[in-house]
Amino acid sequence: MRRLQKLLSPLKRGLQQMLRVGALLKVNDAPPIQMVQIETLSGEVIEVPRIQDYGITSVPLPGAKGVVAAIGGKTNGYVCIKMDDKRYRQVSLKPGEVALYDSQGQLVHLKQGGLMELIANTQITAKVPVFRIEGQLNVTGDIIDHVDSDGLTMASMRSTYNGHNHNGDSGGTTSNPNQSMTP
Repeated sequence: MRRLQKLLSPLKRGLQQMLRVGALLKVNDAPPIQMVQIETLSGEVIEVPRIQDYGITSVPLPGAKGVVAAIGGKTNGYVCIKMDDKRYRQVSLKPGEVALYDSQGQLVHLKQGGLMELIANTQITAKVPVFRIEGQLNVTGDIIDHVDSDGLTMASMRSTYNGHNHNGDSGGTTSNPNQSMTP
């Protein structure tokens, strides 16, 4: 038994070196492949490329946890293959749901039942030639028209319409409209 352990010992050490877990120290997002500095559980500080999924990129905050893999079993060929941060991760999702989130509480959550929740802290900007909504639009705040410099709201346009009149055919003015634009 002892002889077998001695024979398998180098293999065991090699397997232990293939995957490491560590805490993120810093990120360099300038190169084409992001570079991260990670302190492994053994206290070793290494700088390695971080492989991300196509179409999604992020800059995790220091303290996030990462998994580092030795490509080909060589410790000089480490790459970071996963990064997570329990401080900000969305929890209690239902099976099949997906969430994209950040450290500020902003969220895109694809929920069961065909629902989508979108949370932004200040503003959502869409730069498109045409923004089309098929279905009902429910707005709880003012709709502000910034086409002209007045910044008119729907409420102010409604008030203007409801209180307007015209010059009458025989002089004087007409009364306000019979039908008002009610909210």
